[in-house]
Amino acid sequence: DIGVQYMSDTSSPDSVQNLTIQPGAQGALNATVSFNVPSKNIDGSTRAQCDSVQVLRDGTLVHTFGAATAGKSLSFADENIAQGNHTWQVIAYADGYPGRRYSKMAYIGLDLPQQLSDVVLSDKGSTVAVSWAPLSNVGANGGYVNTADVDISLTTVDSYGRTGNVVATAKGTDTHATVNENMDEGARQSLYQLFGFAQNATGKTTGIGSTGLIKGVAYSLPYKESFSNLTNEHGFWWRETSKNSDYVWAITKAGIDDGCG
Repeated sequence: DIGVQYMSDTSSPDSVQNLTIQPGAQGALNATVSFNVPSKNIDGSTRAQCDSVQVLRDGTLVHTFGAATAGKSLSFADENIAQGNHTWQVIAYADGYPGRRYSKMAYIGLDLPQQLSDVVLSDKGSTVAVSWAPLSNVGANGGYVNTADVDISLTTVDSYGRTGNVVATAKGTDTHATVNENMDEGARQSLYQLFGFAQNATGKTTGIGSTGLIKGVAYSLPYKESFSNLTNEHGFWWRETSKNSDYVWAITKAGIDDGCG
């Protein structure tokens, strides 16, 4: 689409000052729009008043103020707003011509929770303690979240990052949970991790990975690994790579064969 918009003359009012969009409390579908009438023109000269001021939401006129003196504080309640992000645009008029436009965006209504953070696993013997940072009542888009209405779920995750079964749940006001999993069980050691999700009526966050624990029976000493057939007998190894790739640790066919496989 192509649009044509009138460009303000330098003698027209400058943009309004201190434009504030205050979303309705606790996710209410309204907002209070407030600002000060411009006291200068675009060219910097002083202006005594403006003939009118228009407020548009998402390109649609929602309110018009009449003549107002420069610097005067104006506000109005914008009602019945759909949930989501919206953009308000305020334009002061003088002598029938628009001044410089000023825009601001705000999220209205209940918001999606932010992702969980600082998800930490602690080995408690026959169980695993899971903790995370308290959820904020500020959502992913800057809107309101009632943490009491948020459900938290913890799922298993495999070595490919695929989530599995839910192993624990909690409320958004909680900061910990317990998983019935014994880290000393398992013939082959492996990395045990969980994914954490937060969900409310607006949707579900993407998962965030926890810290890891080593799950499985402890290796016997003295420890021996021959990497027979380019594999490892015990299973729990990983590759080390420096940040600048100066070195890489990996199993490879290159090098000396010690006759072990």
